[in-house]
Amino acid sequence: PQVMRTIALAILNRRLSTETQATGPINQANASYGSRRHDTEALTIAIMPKPGAFSAALDRTFAIVNGMRDAPPAQAEIDQELANLKLSVDRAIIARPDTTSAGLATLFANDVDRGSVSASPEVVSVIFGKIRPVVTPALIQTTIRNLLAPDPRMLVSAPTAIDGGDATLLAA
Repeated sequence: PQVMRTIALAILNRRLSTETQATGPINQANASYGSRRHDTEALTIAIMPKPGAFSAALDRTFAIVNGMRDAPPAQAEIDQELANLKLSVDRAIIARPDTTSAGLATLFANDVDRGSVSASPEVVSVIFGKIRPVVTPALIQTTIRNLLAPDPRMLVSAPTAIDGGDATLLAA
């Protein structure tokens, strides 16, 4: 599940990034998933709208998220993210001999904090090789749907009052 979540978030972030590079209402956007032990697991999407474009930025963000919920990503998007993950694993294998004991201790402590398991990059590479063939557009779409359930919670923060307040937010 963690690998699928990583791929789904990478695709979502790539789509958000593409939107920020367009001439639309969003200056910056990022999606993350908090899953530290003793914390609530939550998908967080942060956006920085262009001045005066708050409502339009929310509309575009929801359109991107809803698009991922309603239709699976293209296999090419998945393949691109899988290639990026494979590159990270390969780099970790190369860097492994140079990892300090303090660095390893930090990795182990972080894994404990997340309630995760520590594995060498070589083991991760083997697991990755077995998982890769089963990563399908439908599986990533299901992962996105699971990230969005239960109903998303939203916190909106803006430097000035939002015209129309809650009604504008709910309409977006």
